[in-house]
Amino acid sequence: MDRQNYFVDLVDLSGNVVASAKARMRSPVTGTCGNDFQVYPAMPLISTSAGRVYYLDGDTDVRFLAPNGSTGLATRVSGSSQSVAMFAVSPDDRKIAVSIYDYRSHPVGASLYVEDLAGAGNHVDLPSSGLPYRWPAGWHGGDLLVGSDGTPDPGFGFYAPLPYRITGFQLLDPTTGGVVATLGDNSCQPQSSLPAAGGVACETPAGAVGAIDWSGKTTIFATGDVFTGGASLSPDGTKLAASGSGAILHIISSPATGSTESNVGGGYPGDGGWLDANHVVVRGGGSPSQSVIDLQAGRNFGLASQTVLAARLPGGY
Repeated sequence: MDRQNYFVDLVDLSGNVVASAKARMRSPVTGTCGNDFQVYPAMPLISTSAGRVYYLDGDTDVRFLAPNGSTGLATRVSGSSQSVAMFAVSPDDRKIAVSIYDYRSHPVGASLYVEDLAGAGNHVDLPSSGLPYRWPAGWHGGDLLVGSDGTPDPGFGFYAPLPYRITGFQLLDPTTGGVVATLGDNSCQPQSSLPAAGGVACETPAGAVGAIDWSGKTTIFATGDVFTGGASLSPDGTKLAASGSGAILHIISSPATGSTESNVGGGYPGDGGWLDANHVVVRGGGSPSQSVIDLQAGRNFGLASQTVLAARLPGGY
């Protein structure tokens, strides 16, 4: 990655790159009408369907990359040097949800819509919810997952698949914008790691960690440490990777599967996630870069410098 370009890499469970594509970074945002402090250069750029990775090339072009290396233009969105677009493609490659942050007004103008990925038909503008800074974060069971940041300066950062200061998730009906479920609140705030089929990881104000399922129910997994290094939930929702005191990485099973806990070295999973039931991506553990931990083999595979887990293939939760 440089100031003008970044690379999208598909890696296997050992961290080997199997397909790659080069893309242009977004334009620097200008003319922000007093919103300059809210402009972050690395708002999410990536989405995955069941078989493809989609990525933003420049301000407007949404392109795809398949595991066989094929790539092409999927659609275009309304980004510019004064507005920022973020998107999520449905697992079946049929729909795309797009949010646009328009920095020409103060506070920042925000819109959210859903349309067909091919041809942009069946366009639906979803109504405003009163929550500032909503963005598409994925899809679950045909519903749209949106994240929100209720603070005046949204916390987008490069080292995360999702913005690192998430105040909550909502599942929306993509045809009406109606709220199907609310995930997370101040009692257990969602983490910036990847959501999973079992829900999303969360942390309490006291530093306990747990999971929020897709109905909005919270289950606490562990309270015996202060897990300030974040947490990520395994794809099936039965295990958490969480970083406690001294950046020690814990693998914690759910109360339903025994509430067992083991230490597997060091690292921060709060901006990573799980590739499958036995491979978890963390940052740290002796390296500033991210790495893949094979929990069964007890091995650690370092990823290339500046590589960040942005999505899991297949996508959808």
